Amino acid sequence: MTYDKLKFQDTIKNIRNTSLFGFAQTTRANLNFYITHPMSIIARKRYFDAARLELKNIARDTFFIIAIPGSLHLVELCLKFVPPHVKIAIISNGLSDFENEWMKKNLRFEQMISLPSVFLHGDVIDLLVKNVEYPFGILDYDCFVFRPELFNEALNIDKKDQLNAFFYTANQSLNLEIPSTFFLYINAPVYRELISKYGINCTHYAYFQLPQKAREKLRTMGIDGKHRPESFKNYFDTLQALMMIGVAEGYSINFKRKFPSRFTPSDEIFHVGGVSDPNSHKHLWGVRGSYLWRFALEHHRDDQLRNYYEKTYGVKSPDDVLNTFPNSRRKIGDDFFKFVEDLIKYN
Repeated sequence: MTYDKLKFQDTIKNIRNTSLFGFAQTTRANLNFYITHPMSIIARKRYFDAARLELKNIARDTFFIIAIPGSLHLVELCLKFVPPHVKIAIISNGLSDFENEWMKKNLRFEQMISLPSVFLHGDVIDLLVKNVEYPFGILDYDCFVFRPELFNEALNIDKKDQLNAFFYTANQSLNLEIPSTFFLYINAPVYRELISKYGINCTHYAYFQLPQKAREKLRTMGIDGKHRPESFKNYFDTLQALMMIGVAEGYSINFKRKFPSRFTPSDEIFHVGGVSDPNSHKHLWGVRGSYLWRFALEHHRDDQLRNYYEKTYGVKSPDDVLNTFPNSRRKIGDDFFKFVEDLIKYN
């Protein structure tokens, strides 16, 4: 490879790592989302106002699961590992009438909050943080908590802790451990205080989008436009701006356990990722998630749900998913496939 070609590749890499490029990427993704789901803009206030009224009745120590279209066979699987004493509220984030009815008949939960259109994940988290009076938990539906005691650990939160976390990504250059949002217990009153003080929310940000006061606070931790919480991302992901400002303000992130955010086999807790679109196979993360989605659906007990999802998302076998990505089985590794098989056997 020539020197000029290497130099060109380095230039492209540096451009892609800038906050401006991150802003362009997230803006394009958001625009595509809003084009696909226009009611999330048109009826946002009406839908959120109705949800706020429902959230006033949420009990203490509730965990929220955000269910999106096409997710119910995985939500059901996730709930299999949630102990009976744990209170669950499901956010019906754009589910169809069929899915809502199926969920009411087949899943165990204490409350359902209905959003008739799909909203971005960060917007839903923002809605919860601003309107749930007490600390609360969030659990991704592709995160399987095999040890019931982890829920009890999560519920034990101090007033000076901004959240209890279980998954992390290490940022060695900043000497920080960044929580992942797969399984969290959030001290909502603390975040409401920070939101009011710094004028930010729970969604994605490019560094330059943050208010000046927030940027100044982040710089005290060494975080700026070139040094972001996750070094491999050119933007602040969901909750990250609040998390880092919280640390700067003296609110601790309490890691109850430390599980790597990247795929690591565990008999305590396991997050898959990449499950939101079963037809997205551009990256290995999506291939892995799509494989689980298809495998779980293929072995699901309910013909109605299986037929509905096959009609909506197409018929494709798990092996068909792997065949879309060269050498995917070898790159993903046997541990993952054993995990999937054991998970479905449990169900």
